[in-house]
Amino acid sequence: MGEDVVTWVKENIHPLDIPFRLAEEHGIVLLNGSGFAAPNWFARVSFANFDDEAYLQIGRAVRSIARGYVQAYQAAKGVSITA
Repeated sequence: MGEDVVTWVKENIHPLDIPFRLAEEHGIVLLNGSGFAAPNWFARVSFANFDDEAYLQIGRAVRSIARGYVQAYQAAKGVSITA
């Protein structure tokens, strides 16, 4: 969606919002990057012992939350919501 969206998200959304929303809305527990000496906007997914469907569910959940952020950006900027 571009750097404008990234900048808006970083200014308006707390980095822990992503893992908390994943847990609350989708039952998926991830750790944010700060627990692994990575930037706050990173999340860590364990690739140990999950079946393939689990990774598809994680991807869908992350995309759903990202769409919500894009829609919030579009609403804040007064543009037509497309995501």
